[in-house]
Amino acid sequence: TISFNRSFGKTHGNASGKGRELQTRTNGEKTLLAVRVTASDGTENTFTKARLSESIFGGPADEFNLAKAFDTCSNGKMTFKKAADRIGRSTNIADGVVQVTLTDPAAIPRNGGSVMVPAVWLELATQFGQEVSTLANYVMVCLPPRTITG
Repeated sequence: TISFNRSFGKTHGNASGKGRELQTRTNGEKTLLAVRVTASDGTENTFTKARLSESIFGGPADEFNLAKAFDTCSNGKMTFKKAADRIGRSTNIADGVVQVTLTDPAAIPRNGGSVMVPAVWLELATQFGQEVSTLANYVMVCLPPRTITG
């Protein structure tokens, strides 16, 4: 989830003074890491790593993507680039995406994101030997279907 705090902003509007608030703390080029998750029961996100990368950062099969949407909607004031490639213990970050397979038996979709997301954070820290916050400015966790309900 990417959230914006409206108390930090600068209003850019038309002559009537109406407009939107841009977040000065979130402006600029930011790195983004997408995490494709496979649960301990084998349930996995339906997008491949390649398709996730294309839908987020662009590619031959996807002309409109998340990075382009942010760039366009912010008038170029917020852009996303792929997190740097890194080699982990048994998985790698490549093209801004990493595959994480959870082994904790409780990390299954029916137990929800409140169980799975902390397991993802722990696995990333174990794989790369550092805090998740050092891997990218933003981390998008792509959970298996039916993980979050309601």
